[in-house]
Amino acid sequence: MKGRVAFVILVLAATGLAAALRLPELALRPMHCDEAVHAYKLGEMIEGGHSRYHYDPVEYHGPTLNYCTLLVTKLCGITRYADLDEVALRIVPAAFGIGMVLLLLAMRDGLGFGGAVVAAVLTAVSTCMAYYSRYFIMEVLLVFFTFLAIVGAWRYVRGGSAFWCVVAGIGVGLMHATKETWVFVPVALGIAMLVNTAWCRWVEGEKLHFRRHVVNGRVLVAAAVGVFAAVALLSSLFTNWQGPVDSVMTYLHGLRRAGGGAGAEAGDLHVNPWYFYLRRLVWFRIGRGPIWTEAVIVALALAGTVAGFLRRGLGKADAGLVRVLGVYSLVLLAIYTIIPYKTPWCLMGPLDGMILVAGVGAVALVRLPLEAWAGVARGAGRAERRFFRRWIAVPQSVLLALVIAAGAVHLGLQTWRADRKQYDSPYNPWVYAHTLRDTVRLGRRVDELAALHPDGYHMRINFISPDPHDQWPLPWYLRRFDQSRVGYHVDIPNPPDADVLIFRADLWPRIEPHLGQGYEWEYRGLRPSINLLLGVEASLWKKYIRQLRAKMEAEKRAKSARR
Repeated sequence: MKGRVAFVILVLAATGLAAALRLPELALRPMHCDEAVHAYKLGEMIEGGHSRYHYDPVEYHGPTLNYCTLLVTKLCGITRYADLDEVALRIVPAAFGIGMVLLLLAMRDGLGFGGAVVAAVLTAVSTCMAYYSRYFIMEVLLVFFTFLAIVGAWRYVRGGSAFWCVVAGIGVGLMHATKETWVFVPVALGIAMLVNTAWCRWVEGEKLHFRRHVVNGRVLVAAAVGVFAAVALLSSLFTNWQGPVDSVMTYLHGLRRAGGGAGAEAGDLHVNPWYFYLRRLVWFRIGRGPIWTEAVIVALALAGTVAGFLRRGLGKADAGLVRVLGVYSLVLLAIYTIIPYKTPWCLMGPLDGMILVAGVGAVALVRLPLEAWAGVARGAGRAERRFFRRWIAVPQSVLLALVIAAGAVHLGLQTWRADRKQYDSPYNPWVYAHTLRDTVRLGRRVDELAALHPDGYHMRINFISPDPHDQWPLPWYLRRFDQSRVGYHVDIPNPPDADVLIFRADLWPRIEPHLGQGYEWEYRGLRPSINLLLGVEASLWKKYIRQLRAKMEAEKRAKSARR
């Protein structure tokens, strides 16, 4: 009983650490383009009937994130897209990121006491896991539901519980309703189970019996519940029956995108070299910037996998589960590595599996000196064995434990730096095609101009770019404006004039001859390598400058009065 209470307390402490790294200052980082797109889709749901999410087989992924966030908006009383904010959006993935730590409460008998606790800590402090838990994207939910399915399947195999079997089915159904890449998980798990079966039979001489776990009514019920959950969400709560069909047809498009051949749909923009993920995990540095690494997780995962195959240092961890998780992580990472289309948040899936095995690896490494010296000193007398244990084995185990603890502390500090300091820096390996802080300032500037314009948020705004992808995330920062008065153009309109005119800076030679009124111009950065020109109609700009000067004079007088 004491051990169980201690285990719960330690996992809850790790959960608190995860919350401390994920929840504060959720609005600090500029909105990524993908976040802005998903926010726009959520806005359509808020203003257009709450249940309507039409699944698109080409873009946007599944509806799970939007439906979960819709619950938050209803609790917060948000009824318009314009009233959304970053905290309301990002609190959902942050909660699921924290929930991944809590799920380890159900894995004590699989990973062992120490293994599960270490895995909880590593999940909490992993820079990749924490950083993307603060993103309004689907990946965090996909990883959570994958882990939920694994937990349910493990508990079902251990005890035959119908409840846990259904939990596993729900996890799989929600994976399908979240993101199309879920199909890689059963492939990787299937290969891992085959490897474990072969190892047990041909190396350990043990035959595994799966039939009684697979062919029974509980599995059928779980499958039915999982299908129901997926269909309910993909069909927009049974109002769009084309959605479940499209969720299968999407893989025709996915095959082209995975190969980097999506062309105008921007799939070719994310073709990256095979070492893209490994570089971010093991050693990432640009110029004289800081070194980023999660190599401690990789090393411990490899140690845990080897320990699972050799049955060394496992303690009460289940060797079969450790082997399956270890091979699963490697296979899933290999799948993502082979596919040319790569985005860094996809690494969360393989990394979560690595972390689970890394917890076991940490315990195995700490136990290794004790087991090794016990074997060496087996023929020695009691005094010699006591000497070996006290002065050789124990210090080595303590040293290894301190090294692992130092690695975890380093991860925590690195995560804090990634989330609070270099959250949009190109030196950060997890920053990818990210919005610049200048875009936030652009949004504030246009809000300030609206306060001075007679039409307020109904004033006319034009944005021009030949590539429609370049408009994002501006619709998020212009969400308070009357959208019928905001034009997003791929061709130069005739005339292009508006109260506020925004376009890609390289279009100036083409746009300048068509301008029919005077503007004041500012350069603004959208993303690395994409610069914008912000043009403000001359009379509106003069009003803004007069107000700015009056504000500065008032602050100067107030400061003098305080003296």
